[in-house]
Amino acid sequence: MALPETDLHRIRLWAQERVPEHLWDELKVEADVSDRHVDIVEVRPPWDGVGEHTRFPITRLRYTKSSGQ
Repeated sequence: MALPETDLHRIRLWAQERVPEHLWDELKVEADVSDRHVDIVEVRPPWDGVGEHTRFPITRLRYTKSSGQ
């Protein structure tokens, strides 16, 4: 079961608008998509510039096909 593309687009736009563009080097809000849900995560670079970005989950949005919600 796939999530509707229009809803995914709307979620991605919402996430992108949470942080002003001039701060994107320090903080981003992104949407991680799977088959039945979308996780909204906060993404930050490593404080010392070495290693992977940290991804902190904020919330999970679930999709129910039968109700369309």
